[in-house]
Amino acid sequence: MVQLFIVKGSNECEQAKQSLLDAGIDFSEVDVRENGSIAHLTRDLHVSSIPVLVTPDQVIEGASEIAKFSAHHKNRPTNSQ
Repeated sequence: MVQLFIVKGSNECEQAKQSLLDAGIDFSEVDVRENGSIAHLTRDLHVSSIPVLVTPDQVIEGASEIAKFSAHHKNRPTNSQ
């Protein structure tokens, strides 16, 4: 399962989301303000910024790093099933 943790209305989060969509990567979107997942991100994953992409193998912070991931995995399976 690939999850994108965002804050709705953030330009950087929208850029990250668009790069995943453009690459055809399946993901679920989680707004950290709506479900309280910010504690999980900071405590368990040691993340300090949003957006964050969590894959089975990686935790990726920032829109530019997520865009690099997206470009590398474009139209390839991402173990999201």
